Amino acid sequence: MTKRLIYYFYLTKNFKENRANRINLECLRRAANIFDYSDVYLSLDDTSDLELIHEAEAEFLSMPFNGNISFTVIKNGKFCESEIIKREIVDKISTLDSLVFFAHAKGYKTIDTYKDTNLEGIQKWIVGCYFLSLAYMDEVEKLIDGETSICVYGSFPICAQKKITEDDLSEFTNIFPGYIKNNWYYSGTFFWINTSKLYNFMQVFSPEMPKMVDRYYGERFLGNLFKYDRNGTSHNSRYMFPCNFYNPGIVESALDFILEGDEHAQFYEFYDEIISNV
Repeated sequence: MTKRLIYYFYLTKNFKENRANRINLECLRRAANIFDYSDVYLSLDDTSDLELIHEAEAEFLSMPFNGNISFTVIKNGKFCESEIIKREIVDKISTLDSLVFFAHAKGYKTIDTYKDTNLEGIQKWIVGCYFLSLAYMDEVEKLIDGETSICVYGSFPICAQKKITEDDLSEFTNIFPGYIKNNWYYSGTFFWINTSKLYNFMQVFSPEMPKMVDRYYGERFLGNLFKYDRNGTSHNSRYMFPCNFYNPGIVESALDFILEGDEHAQFYEFYDEIISNV
């Protein structure tokens, strides 16, 4: 199947100066040749700022994308990247026929929030979101484009081991999956979807999709459709129990658990190359 990128980028005047943006763009640059089609959504507070838009377009056009690349300018709103997931994937699932990878420029604000307490962790989380979904494409295609029930593959899956009740929602480690029907999500919102498989699943089982009321809709929607162990996967088929990725050491522990053997060295070589170029 063809591979399509759907990429959300919050575009600001300082987009080139923001360290998280530079990390995201460098990671994307190294994976651009994977995609047959690339759809970039530029989200701005001021959609009439043509100079800024053209500057961002030039940045993406400098990347070695294969095939077609398109740009869509949208007004920045409260739903952030969830608006694009809802509009371009969920609402159009019946018309899509490809392996779609959704990603976004992660960490624009949080890298400054945690720069004094967990900068390394935030940087590794950003890089890991790309690496875990894009570094092992043979595995991605085998698992979601093969004759299995698996239709999604993503980075850093978080799965609760028991049904979370309303009484549990005071605990940070449980609060997020507690608002998801099947208690799982991809932390960071980076994932592949076999859109034909997902469409067929929805036709057969007719899951009801909650309405979009906040920016976390995109992170939650797959977990509201099906159980992870039946239709979802990740690199080396690993997943984590609920945890707070903003706490020091958590991302490193997750990477240590997911990666095997020489993959640890592969990740840190990739990470060091990215950071040295930003």
